[in-house]
Amino acid sequence: MDCSQIVKELILKTPSNALLLTGFIGLLVSGGAIHAQPSTEKNQSSQKSESVKAEARAADNGAQQSPPTAASIDAKTVSAVRVLIQSERETVLSSQMQGKVKMVNAQLGSRFSAGTVLVALDCDEHEARLRSSDAELIATEANFKTKKGLFELSSASELEVVEAEAAKNRAAAQVDLHRTQVRYCLVRAPFSGMAAKIRVKPHENVTANQALIDIVDQSKLKAQLHVPSNALPYMSSDTVFKIRVDETGRVYDARLNRTNSRVDAASQTIEIEATILTPSVKLTSGMSGTADLTPLVLAEERRREAAQKAKMEQEAKAKAAAEAKAQREAEAKAKREAAEKAKREAAEKAKADKEAKAKAAAEAKAQREAEAKAKREAEEKAKREAVEKAKAEQEAKAKAAAEAKAQREAEAKAKREAAEKAKREAAEKAKAEQEAKAKAAAEAKAQREAEAKAKREAAEKAKREAAEKAKAEQEAKAKAAAEVKAKRAEEAKAKREAAAKAKREAAEKAKGKLESAGQGKS
Repeated sequence: MDCSQIVKELILKTPSNALLLTGFIGLLVSGGAIHAQPSTEKNQSSQKSESVKAEARAADNGAQQSPPTAASIDAKTVSAVRVLIQSERETVLSSQMQGKVKMVNAQLGSRFSAGTVLVALDCDEHEARLRSSDAELIATEANFKTKKGLFELSSASELEVVEAEAAKNRAAAQVDLHRTQVRYCLVRAPFSGMAAKIRVKPHENVTANQALIDIVDQSKLKAQLHVPSNALPYMSSDTVFKIRVDETGRVYDARLNRTNSRVDAASQTIEIEATILTPSVKLTSGMSGTADLTPLVLAEERRREAAQKAKMEQEAKAKAAAEAKAQREAEAKAKREAAEKAKREAAEKAKADKEAKAKAAAEAKAQREAEAKAKREAEEKAKREAVEKAKAEQEAKAKAAAEAKAQREAEAKAKREAAEKAKREAAEKAKAEQEAKAKAAAEAKAQREAEAKAKREAAEKAKREAAEKAKAEQEAKAKAAAEVKAKRAEEAKAKREAAAKAKREAAEKAKGKLESAGQGKS
């Protein structure tokens, strides 16, 4: 069977492994190792598979399987492994809604940063719905506040408040929904990168989940390759190897970071991914090349031989240490057994003493608890009787207090009425006494006034006589003074009359002028 027949049969039997077979075919292009095997190599392959099965059975029985050696790996299979360059981040942005493309803000190969609007859809209808839902939310919030205020004033029921709040929440949910739909109108870049494929054009109608644009991040590239499964033990997560890219002709460093969890049974290869450590602007996703893993296999083999030698030396040291440890452990065990025996005997004796003490303490405790229980019951009984007696006494006191209170209130009422009556009588009596006193005082006052009047009259009489005498003398003097005064008065009167006459004349003169002025004016 030739190479083409093998490939065709594998593709027909395992269509899912087409990608692996593509890399496998790449080996043919670069002078790889897919060719017809001689019968001797087939026998060697069958013997190798039988030996592998025997080793697996030995591993199941507890035997340790030794790792493959560099001689067991064909140098051709690891010296020219085909590599495919891919981006760490690439995706297809799709529309989350149905609509019309308003703008495409990207071209094939154009660069953009994260958050850039790449495609914009016509959003007039959704924006109008958002404005309508905003207005509805404002109205429902105002209604809810009004209902709540009326409920606090007992003018609205709790059901009306709950319904108003539910309407407000529904309106808020509609606002959130339309705001989300408005956000869907702008398709933004989730990361910085380049446009790899533009799938729509402006004014084109798109449906939900329709692909719009393919984007790729060329800043982080990875290499995908399929290596023989028997080379997997020589590779770790920190393995660094060289990759030659066919399109650029340059060599790049790559570090292994991911390995598939399953080996492909048809091609006996496993898929691995490596990060490009020395990226270049010329290196883009989709390029291919070859990777040489032979130095890694040889270096790993030397490291394993050194590790095996060190392991053997360590095992010899460990065996000697184990024997010395076993001897020390035997001696320590004998000492521990003797100490444990003495300890057990002492513990048993202490346990017996402790149990006797515990038994006596338990009996004393039980007796104390019984006495305390009887005492508590007696105290509780006396307490209940005292409470009942106090309750009865309190009820009797309350009854007597109520009766005494009623009697006091009746007596107080009678006293108030008697006091008011006595007060009225005393007031009337006081009034009569006051009138009698006033009458007596008036009579005494009249008598005193009469006596005072008689005294005043006698005094006035003597006074009049003295006054008449003085008056006569004074009249003589006054007569002379009166004459002088009369003379002066006549003179003053003459002056006043002259002044008054002059004043009247002046007034009449002014009045005449005013009248003449009034006549002239009219």
